[in-house]
Amino acid sequence: MSSSSTPPPGAPQSRPSAEPLPDFALRALRALSTAAESVSPAGLQRSREREGNVGDNAHAAARAKQILFRWEQLSSASAWLRFGEWRSEAVDALAHAMAENRSAHAAAGRLGRQRAFEGVGLKETLDDLHCGLIAGGYVEFELELIREASQSWADTTIDPATRLDWVDPISGLVNSDFLEVRLHEVFERHGGAAAEQYCLIAVDGQVQGASTWSRDARDMVLGQAVLRACKRGQTKAKLANGTILILEERDEGLAERFELVKDVVGEHARSAHAVQIRRPARVWIEGLPSTAESAWELVRSLAS
Repeated sequence: MSSSSTPPPGAPQSRPSAEPLPDFALRALRALSTAAESVSPAGLQRSREREGNVGDNAHAAARAKQILFRWEQLSSASAWLRFGEWRSEAVDALAHAMAENRSAHAAAGRLGRQRAFEGVGLKETLDDLHCGLIAGGYVEFELELIREASQSWADTTIDPATRLDWVDPISGLVNSDFLEVRLHEVFERHGGAAAEQYCLIAVDGQVQGASTWSRDARDMVLGQAVLRACKRGQTKAKLANGTILILEERDEGLAERFELVKDVVGEHARSAHAVQIRRPARVWIEGLPSTAESAWELVRSLAS
């Protein structure tokens, strides 16, 4: 009896063997699976962790700005009592820590110290911190961070010398010691990329042969000008020779802020008729080198 490849009428048809999917179809299926996973609670958490580990500076900077905006809104409405004095270097540090999903303990301690230094009470400090943790999604760590901020606030308040050591009493600006700490923090956070993301605006109003009284008057005039021009929480330091350095971000607004410093410094210098001060004062942008140690050597050279 001869065999035949054609099945008899009414017999079930055999299913053809599955052909392997082409590469583009496999990639599409994997993409759909990843997208479905990402919208689940566990997927969202894993996505957030991956974002923190990747260290995308642009994404973290944008998130930090969102946190700062929301934080200031919440605090101004319920906690902060000092109009126009909320933003500071410590606020920026805490916002960036939360934006980058890093430990915020050191930043919370720094905020407590700076608020105490500025004369902010403990209740106002902690209420403001609470608003920041809501804005940054760090409420689960609130107890630990409040402990850090409270301890730092208390230590600073108990020992006034630690507060006075930060500030030059004539100009109202921080001193070079504080600037050194801030530069180390910037390089610790960004590494060699800090030189691409930050710079120094330098202001020099020195006049050769000026008396001690004239130097103090000059420092007061220029210090007030810089405080008026810089409202974004920048570190503003006066060096031993009277040169002022402002630690600035290299962003799209740098040129505008630089021109504002020039204009306000020039205005103050022109109005201080009895003060020996360079007119116009020298104002320029100083680039940062690639390491914290080299940056500090640059500051020392500008102070000599």
